[in-house]
Amino acid sequence: MPKCAMFKHGATIGPGGTMRPCCAWEDLPGTDSLRYEDNWYDRHLEWGKQSETAWLPQCEECKQSEDMGRESLRTEINEKLKYAEGIQYWDLKINNTCNLACRMCNAWSSSKWEQYSEVPGMIVTSGPKNKWHKQASGFLTEMLDAKEIKFTGGEPFLIPQVKTIIEKLIEYEIAPAVTLQFVTNGTQNMVSWCDMFKHFKQVKINVSIDAIGERYDYIRSHGNWEETERCVLEFKDAMPDNTGIWITCLEMILNKNNMWEVEEWSKQHGFNYVASGPILHPKWLKLDVFDVPEQHKIFVQQMEMMDNIHGTNWRDFVDEKVA
Repeated sequence: MPKCAMFKHGATIGPGGTMRPCCAWEDLPGTDSLRYEDNWYDRHLEWGKQSETAWLPQCEECKQSEDMGRESLRTEINEKLKYAEGIQYWDLKINNTCNLACRMCNAWSSSKWEQYSEVPGMIVTSGPKNKWHKQASGFLTEMLDAKEIKFTGGEPFLIPQVKTIIEKLIEYEIAPAVTLQFVTNGTQNMVSWCDMFKHFKQVKINVSIDAIGERYDYIRSHGNWEETERCVLEFKDAMPDNTGIWITCLEMILNKNNMWEVEEWSKQHGFNYVASGPILHPKWLKLDVFDVPEQHKIFVQQMEMMDNIHGTNWRDFVDEKVA
């Protein structure tokens, strides 16, 4: 049965102050999002009860991973929170501030994507309107019993409130019992954070790298592979003993035949490698996009619009015979 501990022991807060059981939870079209001031916990418990007998449609990402024989967030969390009491896993998406506009991303998760909102025909998901980041540090009292706190974004190492929360966890002497987790694009200087990291039980740095070299630069617009590689390797040399690096690669049409390059690079440098996906959204980057005429058309339209902006050509990274 697809029972998940997140409904009872986890909480995810989006940049607009919306509440979900976890980061993989997908709100259904036409449904209102829960906010922190709502009775979100009881609603989460209701969903949790329903999930004990059948997969919920909002849990498609975990179901897909498990159907493929891979570990899902659900299986990972069920092990971690086996003996939890109360909310012990917090996933904080404090703000959407980001320096990249990755082709699979959107304005909700990247402020850089907002530049595309003025491009006619570009499909741009609206960004958060009511951001809660200025109040984020005041939310700390809710996390006094936390065992794991995860920071995403945007890019968490660009968000001042992330550092403020970490400093407060150290000041309140909570840090030794807490595992910190970051989902980062790896482009920022993480070495300066090492003195803070050493206070915690464990620190996990999940660096999202979907390709290397020119393919990386293409997928992660405004990124530069050489600079990202340098930042990650510098951090590896400086990080404290309680810290580890995981490289996460999201499978999509733009890299499906080249993920092995990321895996080899990870092994070369002694990093843990995780193959994530296959991607679910946006649909025009799914692995079977060229088998679905409508999505094939959208793919070409969207890629060519971005190519016009960045001076690139999607055909350099996708087999034209397949396309």
